[in-house]
Amino acid sequence: MIKHLFSKSVGTIFVLSGASKAFNVAAFADEARLYADAYIADGLHHLAMPAAVAICAVEIWLGLLAISRRYATFAMWPMLALLSFFVWLTAVNAFWPSPFGPIESCGCFGELIHFTPLASFIKSAVLWLVALATVVMQPRIAADAVKPSRYATFAMVAGIALPLFSLLALDRMGHGAYLAAFIAVFTALCGVEVEAYRREYVRHCIIKQGFSNIN
Repeated sequence: MIKHLFSKSVGTIFVLSGASKAFNVAAFADEARLYADAYIADGLHHLAMPAAVAICAVEIWLGLLAISRRYATFAMWPMLALLSFFVWLTAVNAFWPSPFGPIESCGCFGELIHFTPLASFIKSAVLWLVALATVVMQPRIAADAVKPSRYATFAMVAGIALPLFSLLALDRMGHGAYLAAFIAVFTALCGVEVEAYRREYVRHCIIKQGFSNIN
């Protein structure tokens, strides 16, 4: 169904966005400082690094939940709220920049992809519309979506692991070694998530088949 396509698309983009930021979380923290100084409040420099780690972790976690049928609607509500903030921030940067001019790099995908201020706003607005459409099509959160599971736990671990790995390893390893190690960690986490997703999907099919037999 189209709502599942929307949720999986937004979820995949969130995972890639969070992982790209996490690759060099220190650089993303520098971007966060620029935006905070220009558009939010001065004196928040000491919060830039914790905020950068938290944003990476939350994006990966919510993205992985959105990919799952069980947690898709549960994840889309906070994703919609987060995207609303991004739409506001990128709109201000694109159309009402600070006296020093707009911040040229949005940091949406870390250092992997650079968007112009206008392109960054358009991207955020499109994702916001897709997330809104998904929530409108299925606003009710399923009862079992608030229950813990192996998939949700691994999603949270994956979200936290990547930015923490960047903090601990980036300055201690050569660029080539760090790149290989980061890809290995990301691949391993993806493998665990794929297996957990497979189990969740089998569980969903069994439950659905059970209801079909009852009817």
